Amino acid sequence: MKLYEIADEYQRMLAVMEEYEMPEDVIQNTLECIQDDADQKIDNIVSMIKDLTGDIEALKKESAALAERAKSKQNNINWLKGYLANYLPKVGYEKKAFENEHHKLSFRMSKATQITDPAAFLKWAQENAPDLLKYKDPEPDKTAIKTAINDGREIAFAEIVENRNLQIK
Repeated sequence: MKLYEIADEYQRMLAVMEEYEMPEDVIQNTLECIQDDADQKIDNIVSMIKDLTGDIEALKKESAALAERAKSKQNNINWLKGYLANYLPKVGYEKKAFENEHHKLSFRMSKATQITDPAAFLKWAQENAPDLLKYKDPEPDKTAIKTAINDGREIAFAEIVENRNLQIK
């Protein structure tokens, strides 16, 4: 029986008891049986939640370990590319491509912007060229808003709501 079915059965029994006179021991036994079913079902659901929570933690750890492995492999790739980029010109492949039946390597010229002193650039750009800067879209600081409301300030379009959160220990 599903938990909502148990709850429905419990409510039906309460309605029957109000409508008909039944011996007290029958009422008590019936409600205890329903309650026992509900308690067992609730216990099983909580156990499932705890199992899933443990799975999530294990997956997060595994994900972090995989991310670390991927980062390590990317560092290896970057080092090997740098090694090749440094070595190829020294053996005559600066102007021509290296090519065999498996691979083809060549250099391609590109241009990138490099900021030599980020702090100094930011200060200069704020004063002289703000169009060279990107800004993030603002977002509400819910902690500051909550503090302001609790301090008695009237904040438009914001309110503190009380939530009912299930705690499982």
